[in-house]
Amino acid sequence: MGKARDTSPAVLARANFRASPGLAVAYWGLVLVRALLPAALTLGMGALVRAVQDGRSVTGSLVVVGACFGLISVLGPIHTQVAALLGDRTSGHLQAELTRACSSPPGIAHLERPGLADELVAAR
Repeated sequence: MGKARDTSPAVLARANFRASPGLAVAYWGLVLVRALLPAALTLGMGALVRAVQDGRSVTGSLVVVGACFGLISVLGPIHTQVAALLGDRTSGHLQAELTRACSSPPGIAHLERPGLADELVAAR
C-alpha cells in the first residue's frame, strides 16, 4: 500500500487535490471518462452493426454512437482547459509551500546551507 502512494500519478493527484479539490475531481474524472469513451464507442458500433444485420431498430445504437462521438469531440478541449487551470493552481500552491518552508524558520542561517540552492531548483 505504501508503494502505491509513492507513485508519480498518486503524488500528482494528491498535489492537485490540495491545490484545488474541485478542479482535481473534474480533471481526474475527465481522464476516466475519456479513457472509457473509445471502448463505449466501439461497443456502440458493434451494437449498431448487429441491429442492422438483425433488422432491428438502430435508434438506440445510433444514440449511443452519436453521444460517444460527440463527447469524444467535445471533451478534449474542455479537458485541456481544466488541465491548464489545474496546472496553474497546482504550480502556485507548490510555490507557496516552498516559500512558506523557506520563510518559516527564524533568521537566514537555514538559507545559507551549502546545496540549498540546488535543492530549491529541484523543488521548483
